[in-house]
Amino acid sequence: MFQLRFGIPLFIAAAWNIGIAAISLIDIDQHLSTFFNSQESSPDRVARIYLLGFWFAIAAFGIGYGLVAYNHKRNRGFISIGIPGKILFFSIMAWLWSQGIATNTAFVLGSGDLIFALFFIWFLFQTREHGFY
Repeated sequence: MFQLRFGIPLFIAAAWNIGIAAISLIDIDQHLSTFFNSQESSPDRVARIYLLGFWFAIAAFGIGYGLVAYNHKRNRGFISIGIPGKILFFSIMAWLWSQGIATNTAFVLGSGDLIFALFFIWFLFQTREHGFY
């Protein structure tokens, strides 16, 4: 069941995903400005649908991290899905930042995802006695 050493960081990861997704979903234009210094209005309808879908998926992953925090023995396999996503998000933000496309804020938030990915890897090794399911 809930253990502080795993539960607290997993709840923080859940809040991280849900919080950033909520902020981005509430105001896509602000999201674009914060992440990419975009002065343009929202992208066309198709791009907007993809962007909204992306942030809903991020929020859904946050809910999943919350479920793992509540019962890591039963739900720990979900974390293995989040690791590549967090590493990929960091990699994309770092590359875009290095090209001058993404803002410092995007790089910092991407770095936060890298830190969570490292924690998730540590978590999986620390709880491997529960199996992979």
